Amino acid sequence: MTTAVRGQGSGVGYGLPVAGSQLPVGAASTDNRKLATGHSALAGDPRVPFAAILTLYVVLGTVWLGFNRSPGQIVAIVAIGCGLDMGLHWVLRKRE
Repeated sequence: MTTAVRGQGSGVGYGLPVAGSQLPVGAASTDNRKLATGHSALAGDPRVPFAAILTLYVVLGTVWLGFNRSPGQIVAIVAIGCGLDMGLHWVLRKRE
């Protein structure tokens, strides 16, 4: 299995598998442990601050700005969005 980081020659130092490496049976290639550099896997992920800003916007809008949405509607919208994202990823992903 070959995995490389964009802009890098290989995944060495990023905790990613490289050419010729094998994972133990049942092991996932990504986990919640820190990478070899000592940083969290989410440290460079741009989705984290984006999700935090949107969460703050929804909370402030519901509590202070008077958005007319119930917590159940918010949870339903997020769940449907996540389901659609996963479904589209499954349909549109490259298959080897």
